[in-house]
Amino acid sequence: MAKNILRWTLIGLLIRFMIMPFSFHGQDIFWINYLPFKWVNYGIWDPYGFIKEAFPQVAYNYYLPLLFFIISAFDFLFRPFLPLLGGLFSIFETWNFSVSGNTVQYASIFYDFQLFRTLFVFKLPYLVFDFAAGWLLFKILSHSRQEEGFLAYKLWMFNPFILHSCYALGQMDIIPTFFVVASIYFSFLNRRYWAVVFLSFGVLTKVLPVVLIFPAILIFGGNLRERLKLGLVFLLPLVFMHLPFWFSSGDAVFNIFFAGQYLGIPRIRFVLFVCVYFAVLLFLLFLRKKERIDLDVVILTFTAVLLLFYSLYNVTLRYFVLITPLLIYIAVRNKKFWFYNIIFLITLFELRAPGNTLQWGLFSPLHPEFFSSLPILDSYLNLAINVLYIHQFMYRLFIISSLAMVIHILLILTKKGTFKFSLSRS
Repeated sequence: MAKNILRWTLIGLLIRFMIMPFSFHGQDIFWINYLPFKWVNYGIWDPYGFIKEAFPQVAYNYYLPLLFFIISAFDFLFRPFLPLLGGLFSIFETWNFSVSGNTVQYASIFYDFQLFRTLFVFKLPYLVFDFAAGWLLFKILSHSRQEEGFLAYKLWMFNPFILHSCYALGQMDIIPTFFVVASIYFSFLNRRYWAVVFLSFGVLTKVLPVVLIFPAILIFGGNLRERLKLGLVFLLPLVFMHLPFWFSSGDAVFNIFFAGQYLGIPRIRFVLFVCVYFAVLLFLLFLRKKERIDLDVVILTFTAVLLLFYSLYNVTLRYFVLITPLLIYIAVRNKKFWFYNIIFLITLFELRAPGNTLQWGLFSPLHPEFFSSLPILDSYLNLAINVLYIHQFMYRLFIISSLAMVIHILLILTKKGTFKFSLSRS
């Protein structure tokens, strides 16, 4: 088994190495590394206050504090390998905050600043969290059957959402995904307080995992007192990491939590999600309590909550990365769920990667004019049928499949007698 794990690890690395130096999307990966660069090289430790003062016209905020610390640590380690980074970011400041540019333009203007090496180094942190998440998934599933863990690990090496969003686009969603998987791993070990701490770390890199904390507290806590303690443990890292920035820059550090454009959900949909979300929490109050945490209940509940959110939010491929380890776990344990995974893969890649910038255009660093001019999948589909109808169908199919899987999950839980008001007599 060890040789097989090593073989598939090397295959996974090779696939990622083939993408890392040659692909990115827009300004995203440079924006993620820009403010850590400012701290490592110029001692500007407060990214929120710096943006507020230096670029007051910028409406959006930087990411959350833990991500800033993580990327800064990696930038500090790899700074000697990128001697031209200062020049690259000098140009980036003009384009990002004044002119605005697309992938082709950035590929052209950054080409003389060791672009291939820069992209490769910027994505190295993703490898650490990516393979750590895959290893934890393997450990969890191998506890019952080693074959299941090995299958999950192989699937993880080919996870198309990670390959596209993290290594091709250059987005960092694998980092909060790792923290969610780590939280699940500690719940598997029945270490509920550590599980909540790692969920808090996930929220400190991206807001989305916050929807998982209330279900987690209801499942992990056996009574009101324990749930309050779990809630306090969740809040402590959030307060501890935000407090220094709040003293320095005031409310600017909290902008990302309240910026309407962050979620991009119409108000009616947001209200609908909140109502359904609280209905799920009420449902969880009837959960049978056991001394040990039921891992299947945790994963099924987390999956249902995220799918409910995705069905109301115009989910992108990178946001969907967070749920992929849960979907792999469920499908490996229950083959019936492969049907949903295949539908999610087809519908989301058709819906959320329609333009050239998210297909061949990602490889503009290799040759901007050539890759930006290649025809995309929709060009061929449009020859047979209006591609707008295909997108409408895919959108509805994704929502229907998401809600169907949520219902399927709830039926499994009730059939197992997991809930006190189970309809099952067995």
